[in-house]
This record gives sequence, structure tokens and C-alpha cells, in this order.
Amino acid sequence: MTAKWCLALLLLFPLFHLPLFAHGGIDYKTISLAAGCRIHTAEGVYVTEFTGVYCIFLPDGRYVSANAERLSMFNSDRAEVWKLPGHYHHQINFTFDKKAILALSSKFEMVNGKRVRIDLMQRIDLNGKITGEVTSRQAFDKLNIKRVQTPFGWDVGAQEKADYEISHFNSLHEIPPLKTKSKFPGMRAGNYIANSTMSGAIIIDSEFKSVISKIEFKSANDQSTHDVQVMPDGKILFLNNDRIRDFKNTGPRSSVEYLDPLTGQSTYAFMASPPEMFYTPFSGGVQQVTPDVVFISHVTNAFFFLNTKTRKVIGSGVLKNELGVPHMLTVQQIRAEDLREFLKKWQ
Repeated sequence: MTAKWCLALLLLFPLFHLPLFAHGGIDYKTISLAAGCRIHTAEGVYVTEFTGVYCIFLPDGRYVSANAERLSMFNSDRAEVWKLPGHYHHQINFTFDKKAILALSSKFEMVNGKRVRIDLMQRIDLNGKITGEVTSRQAFDKLNIKRVQTPFGWDVGAQEKADYEISHFNSLHEIPPLKTKSKFPGMRAGNYIANSTMSGAIIIDSEFKSVISKIEFKSANDQSTHDVQVMPDGKILFLNNDRIRDFKNTGPRSSVEYLDPLTGQSTYAFMASPPEMFYTPFSGGVQQVTPDVVFISHVTNAFFFLNTKTRKVIGSGVLKNELGVPHMLTVQQIRAEDLREFLKKWQ
């Protein structure tokens, strides 16, 4: 199959919908899909939209919004409470107690006459104070990670330009309470896991001051992964953008996997059938919504609910705009979450 046909399949596949209200232990009526700063129903129907590119929402109606120029908190009347200047990218998340924000930002330095972008992993309290920060340079030096110099041109909204970047972090999550104690260094509740395409993942200490260990993804070509997060059983859930890369056969294809960090091997991998029907390069996300169901987001704004036990997609769709038309506005992550209390403040 040619690359041209693979692209055609990639674009056509998300438009075929399966019944959303299938079995899977999910009450879809309580779920909203947050795609950046746009909110949709579980069927992908447009509900509302807020200022910014990346947003997270609090039950009292406040929301945090970020883009390539700043990260801000807004009240339920859309008034800006505070603002942090900076190049924020990929995604923002809350800690589990929703008392702090986890954000990916950047700083720019001159190195050997070249302007270089370096990632910043930040923890920020709800008053806008940065309470912890780790740089990719600091992490790579300590963990002896080879810096892969790649072009920086993927964020057209960035005011500052660079000749290249030394890292490309795309997710940052808190580690949850674990069912059993893990022997993997730093794998415990309250620490953090951050993922960098082409460089693997790192674990950051609970004080958000230093890094503890690194994680490699042996099943991923070029360590091309997104939305890496730890599950309560100590396994690592991640989206493998390029599990198989075979352009002479059926083209690249993606998977959803659980990794055992101690062995470095994936204990579970889901691929579409035929596998070339699922390929989400460059972006996408995965999220555990029930013990047996994960939510997967695609580069085209398609989404899927996967039952990991049966390996069946039990619901799928594509996000629509305010006119009810499917649109292809790329997001780095779509979250399935209960936003009923937040949306009550905006009725």
C-alpha cells in the first residue's frame, strides 16, 4: 500500500462512528470532551469555547488558559486574575488535589552562536506562583540523556524563534497512589513523570527540584510517544505514535501500550485491525477513564473509547465545530472528564 493510500485511510477512518452508548461501564451523559479550550459532549458535539489554546477547568467556574505567550487564571466572569508570561505548549494539567498546575514552557539561550529552545517543566500554585521548575538541560545532564537537536518551528504562535531545540517535552503528570510499592527508582505517589519525544520520559521528585530516573520506550521508533502517565498498578500508559514504521508495506501505525518500567517491556499493546487504520503522528493522547476503558485522541480530532479487556472500540467520533461540521483543528490532547459543575457556572 502506498503512502498516498495510507494518508487517505488516515483521513477517512475517523469519520466512521461506532455506537457511543455501548457497554463499558461508562456513563457518557456525565462526560465532556475538553479539546484544548473547546468543550464538547461525549458524542463530539460543540458546547462552548474559552480564550487560549490549552485549558483546564475548576468546579467553581474558574479556568486556567495557556498559549504560546502566557499562562493565565480566569474567573467565572472571564476576568483575568493573574498572568505568567512564557511560551506554554502541548498541554497543561492539574495535580490530583487540583491545588497546583503542571505546565510545559520554554526558555531560549544562546549556545555557540545559535539560539536554542530548552524545555521547562513547571509546577504553579493557583495564585500564579511557580513553586517548582526543572529544565530539560538539567534533567538531561543528570540522567546522561543524549540531546537530539531538532528544528523549532512547530509552534507558529511562539514570539521567540530558535535555530533548534534540545528537547521536545509533550506531557507532564503527577504519579498517583500505587497499589503496591514499586522498585523502580522514583516510582511513587507525589512524584511526577514527564515525556519527551525522541528522549524518553523522566521522573521528577515531589519537591519539583530534581530528576530521579529515566524511562525508555523500546517498542517506539525514535522514542516517538505521547501522554505518558503512571497507572495505580505501577505500569506506564502511553500512546506509541510509531510502533511500526514500514513504508514499503502498509505505512506507519500507532498503538496504545502499558509498559513495565522494571523490565522495559510492554505488557499490553492495542493496534487497530488492520493496523494501518490507526496512525496518529506528531500528537495525540491516551487516558484511563475506568479500569477497563481508555480514551484515545487522534491528530485529526477523532476520538475512541477502547475496552482494553475485549480490545474492542466501544465508541468513537470526531469533534465538530459550532456549526456541527467535523473540523481538523489539531490539539495535543483531548480529555474525557466530568465538567458538569464547571458548566453550571456558565449556563
